[in-house]
Amino acid sequence: MATTSQISQVLQNYYEKDTQQTFSDEFWAESEIAKAKNLRWEGDKVKIHVHNGRNTGAAAVAENAALPTAGYQGTVQGEIDRKFVYGRIKLTGQAIYSAQSEAHAFKAVLDFEMERLVRDVTSMRSFHLYTGQSVPETAGGHTLWGSDEGCNAVRCKVTAAPGANVVCGHPGGIPSTGASQLVPDIGGTRFLNVDDPIVWGTALELIGIPSGTPAAPSGSGTVASINRATQTITVNAGGTTAPAVGDFIVRGWAGSNEANKAPIGLGSLLQFRSGQFQGIAYNGEQWAGRTTVNAGTPFAGTTAPLTLDALHLMVQQLREQSGRSVDLMIAHPSISREYVDLLDQQVRYAPNELTAGYETLSFSSGKPIKWIFDNDCPYGVVFFLNKASLMWAVNRPWMWEKTDGNVLRQDLGDLDAFQARYVSYYNLAFKSLNCNGALYGVDVSGTLF
Repeated sequence: MATTSQISQVLQNYYEKDTQQTFSDEFWAESEIAKAKNLRWEGDKVKIHVHNGRNTGAAAVAENAALPTAGYQGTVQGEIDRKFVYGRIKLTGQAIYSAQSEAHAFKAVLDFEMERLVRDVTSMRSFHLYTGQSVPETAGGHTLWGSDEGCNAVRCKVTAAPGANVVCGHPGGIPSTGASQLVPDIGGTRFLNVDDPIVWGTALELIGIPSGTPAAPSGSGTVASINRATQTITVNAGGTTAPAVGDFIVRGWAGSNEANKAPIGLGSLLQFRSGQFQGIAYNGEQWAGRTTVNAGTPFAGTTAPLTLDALHLMVQQLREQSGRSVDLMIAHPSISREYVDLLDQQVRYAPNELTAGYETLSFSSGKPIKWIFDNDCPYGVVFFLNKASLMWAVNRPWMWEKTDGNVLRQDLGDLDAFQARYVSYYNLAFKSLNCNGALYGVDVSGTLF
């Protein structure tokens, strides 16, 4: 029969390379944002220099006049912590035993498990990409989205709890109702699936206060059913307290959950500016741009149509305040339809050559800007990025956990099974803060959830 060591070699030599290629092909941020692997980590953190000021030693002077004082670029020291991200598979002892006599059947099982694991990990990373920043684990509150408490990796927030049903809002943790609303009040369940393990509670309960104290969520269970049209789920609470209005729902299980433990996401560009980010105190002139298409007023639940002027204004605002150019835009595919509607008004057709649809979309404001449409991006939002200002701070690249030499390890749950862990330690880091931004409050239609 095949040994666990032999199967470990197959996982390591064949599937690991294939998995990394899939990440590059299906997760746009893997290839568009550079990785920094040679950082000097000190424990769980790494210090980086964040650009926050320009050289003042540039000036024109009169003949024989004093030259400008030599200057330097302004920087401030930021701090990035590493986040621990995993994907796990389980193979039964019977499946491993059959690898010798039924090699083709075993390969089909392994191919299926690995293909789905890679897609699940890619989906998880894509969700994390749009979450907000993690917050200090103090009792002083977690003000990320205006008046709302929160933490990163939130799937949704409970807005009503009639009987056994739970009405969800704030998809991805971004407010969709209330005074601090930033996105349309749709899609409250879009980041949940049936059978998902979940926990719920306030930010303080989910994170645990003070730092290091085990989290104590109000309850835990699984998603029993979902009604996307009414933004409603039913929860199998397993005997624990049912979700209450105001609770945040995150992925988790007994003794562990994702709240505040996911990598920093682009959602931080939408957050109200207060406190610290990457260990740096907020300074308005040094922070990201943010505006709404709704005549520059707070969103307050009223969306407005996308306009070319709003897109140009966002690009020009970021260029003016940072001196750097936007070279990447990100939005949900529903925004692409709004954009195409604007372009249709400018299309000229040859009499005998009528075609419909499009192959690629880009936006030009001084120069062409690549535009990516991602299904996990928040509804009604367009992100404007300078790729050079972002990096993946990688402490441990994606790899199979094999500290003891084997990828496959005996299941400790008294089962005839073996497990394998695919793991990486990393975080998203901003090397410059004010050359990125977000346009929000855009009308969208035709969304799935």
